[in-house]
Amino acid sequence: STIKRLSDDVVMHIAAGQVVDKPVSVVKELLENAIDAKSTLISVEIQNGGYERIIVVDNGVGMSKSDVRICFQPHTTSKIVAVDDLIALSTHGFRGEALASIAAVGSLSIASRQSTSVRGWKIEVEKGACVTSEPVGMPTGTRVDVRDLSKDMPVRKGKKPAFTKSTQEILDCIIRLALIYQNIEFILHSQGKRILHAESTNNPLERLYKLFGEAYRGHLIPIKSTDVRYR
Repeated sequence: STIKRLSDDVVMHIAAGQVVDKPVSVVKELLENAIDAKSTLISVEIQNGGYERIIVVDNGVGMSKSDVRICFQPHTTSKIVAVDDLIALSTHGFRGEALASIAAVGSLSIASRQSTSVRGWKIEVEKGACVTSEPVGMPTGTRVDVRDLSKDMPVRKGKKPAFTKSTQEILDCIIRLALIYQNIEFILHSQGKRILHAESTNNPLERLYKLFGEAYRGHLIPIKSTDVRYR
């Protein structure tokens, strides 16, 4: 065999496999983007464990028309500019690969609007390329619609998607973030049925009771620490 330069399409799929290996990876990336966008309400809807469809809607600051039209391209991000920014990083994602990787293994639709704009902007992405771009009426925030992940997502040979397991993984991912960000309202729908609704609260214990049940009330011991590593 001889060494060959890989095509851009193969390179994108390899890169996608490092970021997106199953639906929960997609949900995690999109949720972190929504949190960084200062959202107070994030809604997730999935079909067939996310392999068929994932829709994440937030009420964050949104993106401008120009940002929407390039946000799916590799190494595009608003979170870093110079190497020094990597050291002082205070956001979740920063690689600028999430949307590009998702676009490489599924069909992607992104719509977003900033509060200073009278309308939003929507794009459709197929195989990493924008196929449509148009204005759209919508509230402030961002809506990301991912479809057909099972079609091009790298999977182990002979291993079929486990829809039930995938749904549980997505639920667990959202619960972990909901425990950290009590000021954000999280909603999850699967197959059109609501399976999680964590309303925002200023009380961490109330969020925990909401997620795990009233059986925990009265059986938890608060622990305080002055160590900055645990704040």
